[in-house]
Amino acid sequence: MSTEPNTSPSTGTDTPTTEEAAVALVRRLYDAYNARDMDGLLACWHPGGIEHLPLVGDMTAPDQLRGHLNAFYGSFPDAHTEVMSLVADTEGRVAAQVLLTGTFTGTRFNGLRANGRRWSARMSEFFVVEDGLISRLDVYMDNMDLARQLGLLPPDGGPMEKVLRGAFNLNVALRGARGARP
Repeated sequence: MSTEPNTSPSTGTDTPTTEEAAVALVRRLYDAYNARDMDGLLACWHPGGIEHLPLVGDMTAPDQLRGHLNAFYGSFPDAHTEVMSLVADTEGRVAAQVLLTGTFTGTRFNGLRANGRRWSARMSEFFVVEDGLISRLDVYMDNMDLARQLGLLPPDGGPMEKVLRGAFNLNVALRGARGARP
C-alpha cells in the first residue's frame, strides 16, 4: 500500500479538478448500478434531480428513479453497464458512451412479458453535476434496435417488416398525408 497522498493527476494536489470529481461521481454511479446498490446509486443524485429516458420521459430522484430501477432490475436481473468512454468539461458536465446488456428473464417490463432474449444497447448519456451530485441525466439510444432484439419488432428487412411498412403506407394513403411527397 502506498503512503503517497492521493493526488490529482491534473493539478498535482489533493484536490481533484471539477472534471475529475464529476467523472469519479459518474463512475461511482455505474459501479453502484452494476452492484444493484440502490442506496449507493441514489446517493449520487441531487434530490429532485431529473433523468430523461427515451420512451419513459422524465423521472425525478429519488422516488421515481428508484421505482423505475427496481422494475428494470426485476425484469433484467443480469443487466450490466460497461463504460466505453467518459469525458467531462470544466462546468461539471459529463458525456458517457456505455454498453448496456441484459437478458429479459424476470418480471414484466412496461407491460411486456419476459421472453428470455439477450440484448445489448449502445447508449449516450449526458450528465450535469452540480455541488458534487447529479442534477440531470439525458439518455439517448436506438429504441428500434432494442425492440428488434427483444422480439417486439420484426427483424430489419424481413417479411414482417415489409408488411408493417405496407400497412403504415396504406394508413397514410387512406388518411391523406399533409405536406408529404408521394
